[in-house]
Amino acid sequence: MVRALVLLPYNQTRALAHEWLASREGNRPGVAPRPRTAAQIFAEHAEAEDVPTIREYLCRDTLDRNTSDLYVICSLATALGRHPGRGPYPELRSIFYDIPYSYGRLHIARAMAKTDPAFADTYAVECLWDCQPEIREFGAACVNIDDPVALARLQVIAADPAEDEETQQTAQSLIDDQ
Repeated sequence: MVRALVLLPYNQTRALAHEWLASREGNRPGVAPRPRTAAQIFAEHAEAEDVPTIREYLCRDTLDRNTSDLYVICSLATALGRHPGRGPYPELRSIFYDIPYSYGRLHIARAMAKTDPAFADTYAVECLWDCQPEIREFGAACVNIDDPVALARLQVIAADPAEDEETQQTAQSLIDDQ
């Protein structure tokens, strides 16, 4: 049912997505929580007019970054990434460091790379130390190579035999292009 809702034309699901994102009611065992479904709809279709609603949700004091809200956060980060001209988003900057879900950080990093001009000089460098190879590779692809800290870390990644092969290749190609 969730996939069907996401695939429907946005003009048919937009109001529902807004209502469900604001709602914490109606969640039942075995049924996708309404905010999660709403976030998936926004990730696929969000328009510029939806950005304030998305940002408001990400700023909630009650946001539970340790449980089911993690998937909502990931989808809403993707939705914000659809609107780079409205960034940078301070909510993504905060969540980048606070999210305990390592794969979630990739969603945040992708959105920030599109929306935050400071990403290449700051957050991409942080990605080079992440526990997930996909995030290290993404950071390597985005990082400002003129930063001596980033260059040193790329050299370590490229030379590390235990590093993921694709991440090593990305790091090495950046070093070679310098």
